[in-house]
Amino acid sequence: MTSDTGDERATNTASRSSKHPAWQQCPAKIINVSLTDLVLYGQQVRVERHWWNGDHTPRGRRDVYIRTDGESWEVEARAGGGTGRSKIYPCPGRKSAEILAGAWMGGQSRWRVVAPS
Repeated sequence: MTSDTGDERATNTASRSSKHPAWQQCPAKIINVSLTDLVLYGQQVRVERHWWNGDHTPRGRRDVYIRTDGESWEVEARAGGGTGRSKIYPCPGRKSAEILAGAWMGGQSRWRVVAPS
């Protein structure tokens, strides 16, 4: 029975994986996705409205989005920026989405409209 050192195991693993044909057939690809490319129910989604509470800190930042794919509507309430927590609520139409978004913002004037990107 032989034992490999950590370096030998790494070399053996690297040589095996570099010879594996799947690695050659599946190149890595990194892409940027805009908010309009998100998919809801199999359709392209666009952000209709986006509000931000003006707080720059990760703990204090809040965002509210209204999105649609042309048929379905949803409101997202996000706390903590892009890496924070969020809740998404489906809505039957635009008006109900606007009412729900307004409720999430609590009618406070500190909220700012963010232009869609």
